[in-house]
Amino acid sequence: MNNITKVTDVLESAVKWAALLILLVMFLAILLQIFTRYILNDPLIWTEELANICFAWIVFLGAALGIRRDESVRMDLFIHRIPEAAKFMLLLIQDLLLCVVAVFLMPASLALIRQVLPLELNALRVSWAILYIPAPLFFVLVILFFPARIIQSILERRTHAMAREGQYPS
Repeated sequence: MNNITKVTDVLESAVKWAALLILLVMFLAILLQIFTRYILNDPLIWTEELANICFAWIVFLGAALGIRRDESVRMDLFIHRIPEAAKFMLLLIQDLLLCVVAVFLMPASLALIRQVLPLELNALRVSWAILYIPAPLFFVLVILFFPARIIQSILERRTHAMAREGQYPS
């Protein structure tokens, strides 16, 4: 296991635990909303905002985990019908392009956060930026996870090629 894999494994674990914690907070907020609305007939207004914030965070953190684990959504109708070398190159180009897209979208997401920073949510009285912070965080994770995934796939391909030839990497 190389150093890049170790770092991204730790990062993946931290993102996973953060997503689980946020999911728990969202679940409790929704449960509290149901209880106060239907049992007490006196709904709390802040629970819906909190659940929406948690949902936004879970979506972006979950998408980053999907990218890390190579479980992201993609069209694979033709990918199984092409030779292995072409498949490898196509997936490599795809990963590089998605990493470039993340780099280009990062400044726009930060600009959006700066734009909504002075605005407050009605019930929670926190900045609207809390809803938008997951986007640049996602882009940072993508920028970290994709190169690690690319390096890992190149190393694995080299190891498999050497094993087929009867050589073993040192």
